[in-house]
Amino acid sequence: MKPIYSTLGDDPSSGEAVDAFVVGLAERIDLLQDAEAGGDLAQLADQAGRLIAEAAQAGFAAFEKVGKELEVACFEKDGKAARQRLVELTELSQRIRLGHKGSA
Repeated sequence: MKPIYSTLGDDPSSGEAVDAFVVGLAERIDLLQDAEAGGDLAQLADQAGRLIAEAAQAGFAAFEKVGKELEVACFEKDGKAARQRLVELTELSQRIRLGHKGSA
């Protein structure tokens, strides 16, 4: 599995945002999975929206893109597409954690 690194990795002023995003990522993915498993697309969209904003601030554009696709699927009440995007986000989160110091 190929690691993903923040585009802000060389910017010392962004280190805290990147660290906070990555360190909390596994727990946040669990919350998304819980909402999806419960069929709560509104909660899933809400949680995804918050995570998208944090991903953007932390320099993870690929995660942000798939997160937006998840959010759209939820708004369209397309549970199958939402599940597919969530699987992609889960994989991306694993790759992001691989690329981050101290969180793997």
